[in-house]
Amino acid sequence: MKNTFVNPLKDNKICTNTFFDFFTEYQKIINLYLFIIHVVGKVDENRILAITALNDVARDATEREKYEQQLEKKDPALSELKNYSSQLSRYLVTNCSDLFVLYCKDIVKAALKSNRELLKAKEFNIRYDEIEKFRSINDFRNHIIEKKISSIVETIDDIEDEITKLVHIEKIFQSNVLLKIFLNIRNIYVHNKGIVDDKFIKKSPEHEEFNFVKGKRFHVDFEKFILLSNNCINSAYQIDELISKKHKIQRRKSSYWDAKKNKAT
Repeated sequence: MKNTFVNPLKDNKICTNTFFDFFTEYQKIINLYLFIIHVVGKVDENRILAITALNDVARDATEREKYEQQLEKKDPALSELKNYSSQLSRYLVTNCSDLFVLYCKDIVKAALKSNRELLKAKEFNIRYDEIEKFRSINDFRNHIIEKKISSIVETIDDIEDEITKLVHIEKIFQSNVLLKIFLNIRNIYVHNKGIVDDKFIKKSPEHEEFNFVKGKRFHVDFEKFILLSNNCINSAYQIDELISKKHKIQRRKSSYWDAKKNKAT
């Protein structure tokens, strides 16, 4: 199993602005987690330095023994952090999977704005008095787009069905076992405190790296998260390439989007 995160934008590859935003936020979620681990590790390192310094100037054997006993306690801050491993796992899984769902909505929105042929009037169910409240055709168009993408929810089958229906591309997630598992774990974290139930087992395909036991709380350790996360990122990039090419959404090198963001701030 790989223990590093993928970077589809390595070597300044091209993508849409939507994917660039998605990947930037995704990295921030992971970097915050890694920052917490780093800071906690530094706390333990500095503790060792401080106790060692005090031990060197201890006044007597009793005081030295006290400091030596403290030195025997290995990484107390990190040990305390491990008590919150379930909460950290939930933070990573729910935030990253939610960001993927949001990306799917945003790239579909970008396609609908880019290709107006996708907005067919006969598909709309809207009253005349609703139309009157819009100040411009763009406001009305944006309202219709928002109504369309609101049907995209958090299960992979529904996401795939809606993307296929809205932007007319073939289904690409049918064999993506890891993506289905990722979003299903997100759902039991949010709706069932992480406890595996019949609904989860029925919806989640088998995979050699995962063993789900009914009635047990499932924990995504860091290695499994990397596996799920890398697949999620690669899947988003695959969607980005497919939809942007079909509907002529602008794709530029990641350095272009980065410079544009920095200029805006």
